[in-house]
Amino acid sequence: MGSRVSAEGRVIQLDASRKGGLVTVTPEDENRFNLRVEEAIAACQKWVDDRQARRRFDLLLTRLQDWVLQRGDLRDAYLTMRDGGFVFLTVRKEAAYDAKFEDELTTLDVELAHDQDLRCEVDVLAMPPASDAALQSFLSPGLTLRFKSGQG
Repeated sequence: MGSRVSAEGRVIQLDASRKGGLVTVTPEDENRFNLRVEEAIAACQKWVDDRQARRRFDLLLTRLQDWVLQRGDLRDAYLTMRDGGFVFLTVRKEAAYDAKFEDELTTLDVELAHDQDLRCEVDVLAMPPASDAALQSFLSPGLTLRFKSGQG
């Protein structure tokens, strides 16, 4: 078969060279089922990939929330999906151009792009105060998270 148990009974190895072999899985409810070795390996790889993606997403949320909490000049901030990727959209309290804000937003954009722990692309956008209808044109109905500002 394509799996081995160590002498301690703790390590199970799924050997890809045993293609076509079967692995019997016994969950807590004792409802046993069989998978081909390659299916079991693919399921394990997906689980690891999903766990890593969740960790990176949690890190992204923390980074963005920390940035928002330091600001007093935002009316709103959102993480949404657009064109198949993440967009961090900031809505300022004031319509006037603010070079310092733009520089800080650009710095955030560059930091996110070069963060080896995140490994995901995020477009960073700013917009002046706008109506809810105008704002909705930027936000995905499927995934939009709103960040609360710590100031004002």
